[in-house]
Amino acid sequence: ARHAGVAADVLPKGRSRGIALVAGALLPACATVSTEDHMFEHFARAGVIQTAVIRADLEGVRPAARLLAEDEGAEGLPSASEPYLANFRQQAGTVAAAETLDDAAVAAARLFRSCGACHEALPGGPSFTLGDSAPADPDPLAHMSRHLWAVDRMWAGLVGPSEVAWAEGLESLQDDPLQAEELPGGTAREDDVEEMAEQLHREAYYAKQAADWSSRTDAYGRILASCAGCHVERPFN
Repeated sequence: ARHAGVAADVLPKGRSRGIALVAGALLPACATVSTEDHMFEHFARAGVIQTAVIRADLEGVRPAARLLAEDEGAEGLPSASEPYLANFRQQAGTVAAAETLDDAAVAAARLFRSCGACHEALPGGPSFTLGDSAPADPDPLAHMSRHLWAVDRMWAGLVGPSEVAWAEGLESLQDDPLQAEELPGGTAREDDVEEMAEQLHREAYYAKQAADWSSRTDAYGRILASCAGCHVERPFN
């Protein structure tokens, strides 16, 4: 899918191709294509941050976060967006400065929600096309792909914001936890890996109880931290 000359295949490696963003919908009719591209850059860099956190790559988080923190905005955005953009830049700076993966995960969730808060407050925010269903194959790699699909859907829920995307992601994340013998080799003991997998599913359960976007944001941060914690021991390939 394309919008304003931006191809969906510019999404960061590892991002779900089942989610396409219709960027720039909150812009006034006179907005330029370059402004819409600018908004799509926000989307792509947020995807880089999420993927790096999930991969337990703290240094990989920083470049995209710094670019977002230093973002000057774009001509054509409505003036009402400025407080939200200021918060967006502040949250991106917190992500860039995070010293641990847990801190980066929590800060990233708040950054994503700052996007959603702006889209929610201003008329005509972006919309997501939610495509493919979660991978159904029972093998371990498909199980991990379902996890990635699920956190992508929940991410779309925060950024949209989208109740449907959030609920779909949670539903997919609540399948049976992975068992250690299913996973590639790593440094952790089997019981540690299984505990981390179960922790992820507990966090998904708690996230399902969250009734507002603020508490959902906190829950999403903990889910990202759980993914990262497991991938420290069992690297994400």
